[in-house]
Amino acid sequence: MLDGTVLVIEGRGYEPESGELVFNALATVHYVVGSDEYRIRTNAMGRGGDFPIVPVDGGFDWFIDMGGPKVRYEIRLVEGQWLEEGYYVTPDGEEMKIIELRLDRLGDTDWPAAGAVEMVD
Repeated sequence: MLDGTVLVIEGRGYEPESGELVFNALATVHYVVGSDEYRIRTNAMGRGGDFPIVPVDGGFDWFIDMGGPKVRYEIRLVEGQWLEEGYYVTPDGEEMKIIELRLDRLGDTDWPAAGAVEMVD
């Protein structure tokens, strides 16, 4: 969006049996000219924030610093699939994986004007 200066990402998760929406997240990725950095602004399940991004080959990493422990996310595009792993990092550097997502792109959409992407069986 905005002539390619902002990437908008929406993630939706559905209950397989009922088709009920059980997870919905929205993020924007943007470049900050004055500080020469990339940032991600996230919103999901009533929580959100603005966080630094580190570009890497095939994707990016982003971090939530909680003043001691941290959460680190690794996002990669591999053969058209979005791979995201999240790690809880203790102050002494020990890591524990807390989330893993493997997402397939469904195709182009007119979102947000045309409405949300529906569940696909």
